[in-house]
Amino acid sequence: MSHFSISQLLHPQLLHPQLLHPQLPALQGHAVQNLSMNRSKTPRLLFFLGLIPLVLIVACGGKKAGSAGGAQEPDGAAVTSGGHEVSVQAHEHWLQGVALVEQVQMEQQQAQGEGAQGEGWTQERCRQAKRAFSNAADSQSRGFPDATYMVGWVSAQCGDAEGAQRSFQRAAEQDRHHCEAQTAAGVRLMNAGNAERAVRVFEAVIQADATCAPAYLNLAMIQRTQGKTKARDALNNIRRALAVNAYYLEAFDQMALLYLEQGQREKDDRYLDLATVVCRQAQLIDDNYAPIFNTWGLIFVERDNITEALRYFERAVQLDDDFFEAHMNFGQVTLSFRGYEDAKKSFKRATELRPQSYDAHIGLGVALRGLKEMDGAKSEYEVARSLDSRRPDAHMNLGILYQDHLSGSVDDLAQAKSHLEKFLELAGEQAIYRDAVKEVAQRCEPTRRRRRTQCRPGRLQNIETAMEALKAAAEAMAQMPASAASGPQ
Repeated sequence: MSHFSISQLLHPQLLHPQLLHPQLPALQGHAVQNLSMNRSKTPRLLFFLGLIPLVLIVACGGKKAGSAGGAQEPDGAAVTSGGHEVSVQAHEHWLQGVALVEQVQMEQQQAQGEGAQGEGWTQERCRQAKRAFSNAADSQSRGFPDATYMVGWVSAQCGDAEGAQRSFQRAAEQDRHHCEAQTAAGVRLMNAGNAERAVRVFEAVIQADATCAPAYLNLAMIQRTQGKTKARDALNNIRRALAVNAYYLEAFDQMALLYLEQGQREKDDRYLDLATVVCRQAQLIDDNYAPIFNTWGLIFVERDNITEALRYFERAVQLDDDFFEAHMNFGQVTLSFRGYEDAKKSFKRATELRPQSYDAHIGLGVALRGLKEMDGAKSEYEVARSLDSRRPDAHMNLGILYQDHLSGSVDDLAQAKSHLEKFLELAGEQAIYRDAVKEVAQRCEPTRRRRRTQCRPGRLQNIETAMEALKAAAEAMAQMPASAASGPQ
């Protein structure tokens, strides 16, 4: 199975929504030795962010500092892993911010292990952490790029995307070789669709810092999208990222996805076996890392084991209720089992996470239609149509709704016909809609009753036939005497 979509399972309820987008990885911060952060647990964020770039505090005399609880600074200053001297005051503010981050991450990890949702980044915690890192940055007359970067990191956790980007840019200006901040500039280009410029940024970051794992990984992500010709380069860059940080879970996830795509492309199950091995390795590092379970589910889909795929998508959702892709995949698979209530719940959550997602609204509409909530289904299809008037999917689903699930009146059939004709106009010659176009547009020559034929009329022909029959019946009723029309007395 090269693709998996609702159109293949319950055609034509949902038209190639492309729901199985893998989760994009996060940036990875420097591994640190003097602070007790759990490197195997990386929270997902709004962008490509991950573990914080904790500084390795070293006394100016060259001795390593102690734990996060208190570094030894005999000369009244400290040096970061990037070579920046910081004052005692800046270091104290830094440690306050780190303590808050550690607290939230530990609580989140514990909650995930118990199958619950932790308190997470509350408004007060966001304020305190940003203030601590801002104070650390402000205490340095020459700048403290790691602290500035961390203001952005916390801002991203707390839903302030614009504030995060401003802080990343300031950190990059303070340190032209700052791994995470410079990589974030490339990520912005990726998000803007400018992959060519992003590649140049990542290559420049790697040139300046051969240990910048997130630059290797984001470069590999772009190479993954360039098909077979760049697959080897992508794999090598993922391996370089893992050589820098053996606990880099996002790199394991990307490696598994790369092997999965090779298996799909070359129709070779050996690549699926490799992808599975990578997922198991990541699970050994962190059994609560949601993205790897989503990827594992995709592997089971490729093996046509939909039952196991459902179980792994469900696990990803249980671990992270904010995981959009996992909700979409879980909803899609539950629809294949006609589990409309579960699908409704997942697609509803997906629309909350990304209100502008066309596919999420289409999926929710399909689930509502399965639950006989026709007004709700129609509303979701209309929302999708308003989000992207160029996509044909909403028109197809509205056509099906009016044709098969409403009153069956001439007016409803006319609405169905109008939507299906619009679907054909928008779908055009696109390969992903080829089967649906045939189902709508196919026409068969009239045959004698009882004569078998291999031709199955399309939806438009069926609608036209039904409308003619309803109009003929109405005309016949109008011509009947009043006494006959009212039926037996």
